[in-house]
Amino acid sequence: MHSLFAVAPPGVGLSFISRPFSSDTSPLAPKTPETNTDATKSTEPDTIWSAPNLLSIGRGVSGPFIAYLIIQESWPLAFGCLAVSGATDWLDGYLARRLNLHSVLGSYLDPIGDKVLIGSVVIALACKGIVPIWVAAVIAGRDIAFVLGLTIHRLHMLKWRPSSAAQFFQVSQGGAGAGDKHMPIMQPIMISKVNTVLQLALLSGCLSKAWLGWPDSDVLTVLEYSTAATTVLSTVIYAKKYASGKLV
Repeated sequence: MHSLFAVAPPGVGLSFISRPFSSDTSPLAPKTPETNTDATKSTEPDTIWSAPNLLSIGRGVSGPFIAYLIIQESWPLAFGCLAVSGATDWLDGYLARRLNLHSVLGSYLDPIGDKVLIGSVVIALACKGIVPIWVAAVIAGRDIAFVLGLTIHRLHMLKWRPSSAAQFFQVSQGGAGAGDKHMPIMQPIMISKVNTVLQLALLSGCLSKAWLGWPDSDVLTVLEYSTAATTVLSTVIYAKKYASGKLV
């Protein structure tokens, strides 16, 4: 012990050196990590207030407003609003990737926002005789079936008896007694993305035709058939993926 006092460098407390080592006080003993109470708190990974989710909601909300503008034949304003709303379909995905804000909630809000926007606009255009009824029926019918299918799937998950609206829309695990009843993430498919682009191109072309007399009717006809074909194809693929358990 005297030798320890002799070689102890300046500034090292002698009481530490002279105290017998134990498993608790030895500097060589592995330290038990401290519990971070903040890190162990239950957190909700999904929030409706993220930028991508707000853009998806705004896109859906804009649909009925643009439909109203179409009924009023406010073509320039309707065209501009549709262009902005359509751009948010790219922007919300970009922000989700750039800021790492992917979420279960967002995987539902994004396609629902698209469908409310496109469904509202195509029905208004059909009412004005600008889009053929059969095209509007294919697009709106698929979107209505999509939303109804999600609703039925969710009710089936909850044994057809959700205890509350909060449980029905629960997108994350963590609640007491939640079990595995949270909504699964929606898996997007490429043909659906292509279909959305074609739908927006068709609607924009129809508004431009009503406003400026352009593009040519043949161009719109090609867009109508292309949109209808990809809408039907995406419906078939969605149904097959759902049946195989790969959609949700």
